[in-house]
Amino acid sequence: MIALGGFFALDGGAFGDSTGQVYYLGPDTLMWDDTGMTYSGLVQFAARGDLASYYEKLRWPGWEHEVRPLSGDQGIYVYPFLCAREGGPISARSRAVVPMLELWRLDLLLQHKLAQLPPGTAFRVSLEGEATDGTSNGLGSLSP
Repeated sequence: MIALGGFFALDGGAFGDSTGQVYYLGPDTLMWDDTGMTYSGLVQFAARGDLASYYEKLRWPGWEHEVRPLSGDQGIYVYPFLCAREGGPISARSRAVVPMLELWRLDLLLQHKLAQLPPGTAFRVSLEGEATDGTSNGLGSLSP
């Protein structure tokens, strides 16, 4: 369910000695994890793998009906963020359709800012400005 802002990347050397491996940035962990697959392995997994198990923690009752109408450049913004301990199950969190570019920027912003905080530090997120589609609620800042 990449629709929630999970992203795959083919390592060209940025992740160390694993050139050619596929990494996954999960919206729930905000960590780049080695999938143990190459690009062809990812394509095979996407076509015939156990996607239900892989994305089990990122699904909720009725997710199919929310995801089905999305275009390829849209995703689902979840608040409280999936990386937050608080917030309960995804089904109890607010969800909205947003441009995928906003989810990408949000994941990278959160990943960068949270890496600067000691583990367990409470933080506050301020969403302000203009979004990529010209509406309000663009990305803002994160502070302890």
